[in-house]
Amino acid sequence: MAYKVQRRLMVLKIKYRPTKPRSPHLNGKVERLQRTDEEFYDLVDFKVPNSTPCEDDFLGEGYMKSV
Repeated sequence: MAYKVQRRLMVLKIKYRPTKPRSPHLNGKVERLQRTDEEFYDLVDFKVPNSTPCEDDFLGEGYMKSV
């Protein structure tokens, strides 16, 4: 798969320089951003609450009656 991507980039004349994983000295900003994302998503609870508000709650009471 990686060879197909590299070949396609060559055909499109796009410069491509792969870096080794976990090489912050080569791509420090990206590595740090990914680490920050991992830390954030480990802390966030993405569970859906048991009672989800219905559409009328967002639009205001009586919205559907006036349409």
